Amino acid sequence: MKNKTNWSKLILNILFILSIIFIFYGIIKHGIYDRYKLKLYPRFTICTIKDIKMRGKGGGGMAAIFIYNVNNKDYKGSAPIAKDIDYHTNFIGKRYLFVFEENHPRNGYIIWERKILDSTLHAPPNGWKKPPSRREEYERMNK
Repeated sequence: MKNKTNWSKLILNILFILSIIFIFYGIIKHGIYDRYKLKLYPRFTICTIKDIKMRGKGGGGMAAIFIYNVNNKDYKGSAPIAKDIDYHTNFIGKRYLFVFEENHPRNGYIIWERKILDSTLHAPPNGWKKPPSRREEYERMNK
């Protein structure tokens, strides 16, 4: 009987250690390594906010649902936004600069500070290597 409890304790300890390893792997892979790769191989495109949704149940916050296109393939994503904003008038239909990893377009994020003002501006299929400057955007708008 005592031998059985020792085995069950050993198995529980091994499972606990493995779960800690997987948690650290997730933190390192998705929190650090993906951001590092994004800085090494950035590309820029335009995303459009399509909807605003609640994140989770019980006040998980709000999220902007957006789409962007890379190499003629549409991607959908979501990004957290502040709760105290008039969502539908301030976001839906608006376009923002989006940075993504060159070989993994799903790894990316919205640059909220760079709203795209020129409605005729479109990104090349594989995105820009450098984002268009505000000056270029204003010049295109005033032609």
